Amino acid sequence: MPAVPSSVELFLDYFTHGQGFATPDHFISDDELLKEIQIGEAWLWRARAQRVLNLKQDLALLPEEERKTQLKKIPNALRNVMEQIEDAIALGSERAKEEGLITQVADGDFGILNDGKTRYADAGDHQLREMGRVAEARIACLGWLSGKNDPFDYVEGQVQFINPMGSIWAPAE
Repeated sequence: MPAVPSSVELFLDYFTHGQGFATPDHFISDDELLKEIQIGEAWLWRARAQRVLNLKQDLALLPEEERKTQLKKIPNALRNVMEQIEDAIALGSERAKEEGLITQVADGDFGILNDGKTRYADAGDHQLREMGRVAEARIACLGWLSGKNDPFDYVEGQVQFINPMGSIWAPAE
């Protein structure tokens, strides 16, 4: 809710009939939108990879018998992903950097503080949750803007990639 509710009408009028509607610099090209989708998908992928990494780390803390019991409850495909998650993050980070989807790689992971040292995985629990929420909201918005998700309504934890494969792992064009 805006601080001054009457400003909503002025805001909408600006973008539907006023200067905001008539000025082309308020719009982005299809190529710019595609690039933003690719960047957003990279961050969504990294947020989801963190969930797998956290699960692997949490399981490693359990006593061996309990860990074996819990591993039996996890589908084989997810167990296979868990076994390779650190390598996937390192490869995904390099690929994302090469494709211009992230600005830095920090020790085999997405860099998050522009210091070249802070890895995504080193963020605190609260930061990890927030980065995941931001990544989902970003993709939900971009999906709506691109016409892939309509109407703009999403359930946290259920946001899908816009591109079928996700931008990091899509074949190079």
